[in-house]
Amino acid sequence: MRVHPVRVDRLAGVERISCEVSGGGSTDIWCFDVPVDLPWLRTAEVGVDAFLPLAGLLAGALGEDLEVDDPVDPALLLGLAEVADLTRSWWGWRQPVVRAEVRAPASVRPSRRAAMFSRGVDSSAEVASALLGEAPRIDALVSIWGNDALWSPEVERTQLASTRAVAEELGLPLVELRSNLRSVADRYTGWDRTHGAVLAGAAHVLGSGCGEVVVAQPVAAATEAARGRPHGLTRRLAAAWSTAGVQLTESAADRTRFDKVAQVLRVPALARSLQVCWESGRVGNCGRCLKCLTTEMALVAQDRRDLVESLFEAPWDPERVRRLERPDPTVPGVALEVVAACRDVASAGGPADLVEAIDAWDEVTARSGNGADAGLAGFDLAGALRSAGPRPDGPAVEPPELAGWGVGATPVHVPAAERSALLNRAVPEGRPIDWCLVDRRSPRSVELAAHLAEVRPGGAVLLVEESCPTAPPSAVRRLLRASHVRCWPSDASHLEAVPLLEALAAGCVPVQVSTDPVAVRLWLPEWAHVLVRGVEEVDDFLADEELRAAAFRAAVALATGGSLERDAARLAEGVA
Repeated sequence: MRVHPVRVDRLAGVERISCEVSGGGSTDIWCFDVPVDLPWLRTAEVGVDAFLPLAGLLAGALGEDLEVDDPVDPALLLGLAEVADLTRSWWGWRQPVVRAEVRAPASVRPSRRAAMFSRGVDSSAEVASALLGEAPRIDALVSIWGNDALWSPEVERTQLASTRAVAEELGLPLVELRSNLRSVADRYTGWDRTHGAVLAGAAHVLGSGCGEVVVAQPVAAATEAARGRPHGLTRRLAAAWSTAGVQLTESAADRTRFDKVAQVLRVPALARSLQVCWESGRVGNCGRCLKCLTTEMALVAQDRRDLVESLFEAPWDPERVRRLERPDPTVPGVALEVVAACRDVASAGGPADLVEAIDAWDEVTARSGNGADAGLAGFDLAGALRSAGPRPDGPAVEPPELAGWGVGATPVHVPAAERSALLNRAVPEGRPIDWCLVDRRSPRSVELAAHLAEVRPGGAVLLVEESCPTAPPSAVRRLLRASHVRCWPSDASHLEAVPLLEALAAGCVPVQVSTDPVAVRLWLPEWAHVLVRGVEEVDDFLADEELRAAAFRAAVALATGGSLERDAARLAEGVA
């Protein structure tokens, strides 16, 4: 890839800073358009640094070296190498050799401080902090147009007018930049990987008159460090793209997404203008996508339903959370921060619809990580292994294909912190429901339900449609907590872990009704045979309190015979 010399041209109302870039078998013009009425910006001094953050990324993605005709800031040259090393470890991209002359670094950094401003939660929180006197002043807001691929020209004009109105109400000048860098970058890789480089480039465009540009980070520093997930904008990337003349900064590294919403609420003009949705391509917020729903959850938790009603097109409905397309639960860090804070509010007696939304989120993430093996009571095996693994909340520890006890299965245990409580748990007594059958609807589950209802009245049956879950995990948990015994049918050749662990979590006796109980018992300790029954044996089991007590003790022994942390570590090492 080659970055040709930068040029500056005067067009109608703007100055265009551009260069030819050859790579990937084509040559394109990359450009930033800058207003002509900025007396503090000396466009003639804008160098190639504005295009190098993205050029470095795309060279790595294309597997090409990078040749730069104009001289480069020495700190940025070193930063490109650091970024390339990161992207190689994240995405397997080649580390390009960069050939460029080095120029003298800036001797003076301008005192002006600007903030990237999209009206999203992250950038709005940064502006709020400055306005509230909790961060250094902001002298100007910066918006970049051309980055929202789904917006029509009409939608963009409307959004621009709204952004101008907010800036005027706040009393801050708005610098409007326009760039085509996203349209170029999208041909080679995703915007989630390149957006930070475009923001960094814009910061360098302003560098002749603005020495510090606030670029809001998506998650708190602690979340970023714990997750270790690849992302197009992280603190390491921002530092690598900074120079002596232009620093990419933030004001509060410890602030989570939930905290940012709270910060924005302190400045009414910012709160009224929030624009978080990017999936709908329309003006406003759809109220249906992941970003909209998690923002609504944060507002509900902070008792700002008025903004939920005014900002979002679709009425607030926790059921929409359950209908989300299964996001990878390890990716959306901002969502995890919001859900964690909302969970605390819900557990402290928060509103019922927030509790329902948390429950729905748990179901979505369980389905995402476990597919058809997700626990109906909300047990998230993939999530449990991830949180207990060598890197909590980092790269996922893949759950075993067969989780349980017996031939070909990998045992799964409770977390070490829960072992003592489970060992001290008594056999359930005095519950209103004798037995329950909770399972996905299938010929086997329907047949077992009919058999149990005939031979042992006094139970409850809950069969969930596979294609459209009809019972939230909270309802299943309530049923388990009200039942003495949980039954489930199984064709597996092993004792299944997920329903067993869900039953124990509710203090319920687990029993697997197997098509071939003798084959399953063959691979279990003799004292655990009681947990596996045939259809013709289950009615005697339900009638025998001693057998049920023995089954509960056997299940506890299996679940506490190791620890989830040890299971996760072994799976991460590829040891069955």
